[in-house]
Amino acid sequence: MSFLSRETMESAGSYQEARDKLANTQLIAPAYFILGGTKPGEVWALSSVSLTLQDRHYYDNYVT
Repeated sequence: MSFLSRETMESAGSYQEARDKLANTQLIAPAYFILGGTKPGEVWALSSVSLTLQDRHYYDNYVT
């Protein structure tokens, strides 16, 4: 997961690009990502408890 995080943060040109990459990359283990952008409302979390893309949970603008 650390390679995916690093590569995403180094290469993504925008918040949306980073979000799309993390959301659409097949993972090799369960993971939890939190992504914050520079603009209001750019908050996103991914909870992946299994290895399939269908079993992921996404939280947009999730701030308490």
